[in-house]
Amino acid sequence: MQLTFSTRIPPVTSALLLLMALTLPLNALLLPAGAGCNSCTLQGEGWRLFTSLFLHADLQHLLSNASCLLMLGFFLEKQLTPWTFSLLFFLSGLAGNVLTLLLMPAHFTHVGASGAVFGLLGAQIYIFYLQKQRYGHREFSLLLLALLLLVSATFLDRTVNIAAHLGGLLAGGMLMPLLYKE
Repeated sequence: MQLTFSTRIPPVTSALLLLMALTLPLNALLLPAGAGCNSCTLQGEGWRLFTSLFLHADLQHLLSNASCLLMLGFFLEKQLTPWTFSLLFFLSGLAGNVLTLLLMPAHFTHVGASGAVFGLLGAQIYIFYLQKQRYGHREFSLLLLALLLLVSATFLDRTVNIAAHLGGLLAGGMLMPLLYKE
C-alpha cells in the first residue's frame, strides 16, 4: 500500500503557518517581549521558550522554516492526530529552546521555528524507518528535500542555532514511540 500525496494543507500545519506569517509584520513590537533570550528566560520569562517559535528574523528566515513545515506537515499531520501533531511541534520546539538555554551563553538571543521543524523531521525519519516499504518515490523525494534544506541551513549559516536544531531533532525522534500508533 502506498501513501498518496494530497495538495490540501492539513489544518494544524495551516494554522501554524498563518500564525508565523502574521507575526512577521509585527516583529518590531513582538521581538522585545517574545524572542528567545537566555538571560530573560533564566530570570523567569519562561513564555519565551514558546513565543520565540513564531517569531523570525526576516522574511527569508520565515520562508525557510515555513517551506520545511509545509513539506513535513503534509506527511506527518495525516499520520498523526491534529492534537498529536501539535504536541510534537511544541514539545520539539521546547526541547530545542531548552537545549539552547543549556548550551548557549546567557546573552544569546534567538527566534524561529526550526527546532520544532527539526522535531518534525526526526518524527518523519522515525515513521519512514518503520514504514519504508509504504512510501512512494514522490514522498521520499520530498522528505529528502526537506532534510537537505534543513541540514544545509544548519551547517552553512553561522547565524543558525545548532542547539535548537539538534534538540528538536532528538526530541522529535524520541517522542514518536510514545506518540505514534500504526
